[in-house]
Amino acid sequence: MRFLASFTDWEQLLHRAPARTTFDLGRLHRLLASLGDPHLGRPTLHVTGTKGKSSLTAMADAILRAHGMSTFRFLSPHVLTVRERLSIDGQPVTEAAFAGLVEQLRPQIERLRQRAPEDVPSFFEMMTVMGFLLATRNGVDALTLEVGLGGRLDATNVVDPTVCVVTGIALDHTRILGDTLEKIAFEKVGILKPGRPVVTGLRDDHPGWPVLRARADELGCRVIAPGDGWSLESCEEALTDDGGPLIRVSGTAGGRRLDRVPMHAGPPHQAENALMAVTACEVLLEAAGVSVDDGCIADALAGLRMPGRSHWIPGTPPILVDGAHTTESVAEAGKVARRVAAGRPLHLLCGLTRDRDPRAVLGSLLDSVASITTTRLSTPRSLGADALAAALRAGFPPGVTARSDVDEALGVVLENAIETGGVVLVVGSLYLAGAVLKSLQ
Repeated sequence: MRFLASFTDWEQLLHRAPARTTFDLGRLHRLLASLGDPHLGRPTLHVTGTKGKSSLTAMADAILRAHGMSTFRFLSPHVLTVRERLSIDGQPVTEAAFAGLVEQLRPQIERLRQRAPEDVPSFFEMMTVMGFLLATRNGVDALTLEVGLGGRLDATNVVDPTVCVVTGIALDHTRILGDTLEKIAFEKVGILKPGRPVVTGLRDDHPGWPVLRARADELGCRVIAPGDGWSLESCEEALTDDGGPLIRVSGTAGGRRLDRVPMHAGPPHQAENALMAVTACEVLLEAAGVSVDDGCIADALAGLRMPGRSHWIPGTPPILVDGAHTTESVAEAGKVARRVAAGRPLHLLCGLTRDRDPRAVLGSLLDSVASITTTRLSTPRSLGADALAAALRAGFPPGVTARSDVDEALGVVLENAIETGGVVLVVGSLYLAGAVLKSLQ
């Protein structure tokens, strides 16, 4: 990790990243070529979108594993450990294997620093290359890859995918990806490849649809869209036996039907993600010569858990941890929280990066929570706890408590919830979700 820390980490420095990025994939192609192109030659499912891509990638990985395939899964960012980004058969790479990948790359990187410093990869590019090497080392049957940011210039976009997924498109990271839905769509659909099917959650009334449709037509890609390849019939919202969020999904995906398949998920949009994951996996499995089994699909979706995403921790008090950080996703997390609270007081713990507008992102929660505690995230991009509190105090008569230390902030909100018999809701960032889950452990 000390060695990896020597590389530029644009996730931590996103507020300083070049607008309309000047990145290109040339240096990554050259590095991969010198390593024998470990990113090629295996069935690959490539996922982008403004939200839902981590969940969909995890769902797809679980479905493929349920069909007996060995898999490599690439996710970002991580919640509890950086090793989550590189998973074999659903399990994060071991510490020993992670260290071995770094040591394998170290000599080559040191030579680049001496001979071609312009070709030295970023932190994210290093992680991507390590993932491809890990997949090759383990001889996996398939890859499921989540785009880090955008798509067109993302490090994962060196692959030759069997199928692509564009979950949806909304305004986010506008300084880098563009300030309109059409511009952001242009970056996202950059992962499409000639002749490869694309599964999407976009509908024909979305401003990004013409961009996707034009690119797909140009490349000869079959488009599998809502109502034309997959369709959600219903999403029943319920609770688990321990009071956590549950949905039951019914609909069609590709050539098959799902009937009230249970999932440990909160927001209803996860039902659409599930149907897109099933549809994309059907394409990949058929291309790999594997028979698709409805029972395997249902078992995979029912058994999936994702840390930091509608993460329910029963107890006194019960806690709902969600990495939601956009206006829409926080509003959805709030609806789930009110459902599981079932009339009990809600107590909010939140933290944001400073590129977020606190009132816009968290405003939907202000009328439904009994207390607010703000904290600071473990990233240079974090908004200060006091600044976040100041932005939220107006219009919130109970007042806001600021604690820069996450453990102290967690102590405050837990005490508030215990005193009132309430429920804790944690939102604002996956950084915060990870910190809270580590503290609770």
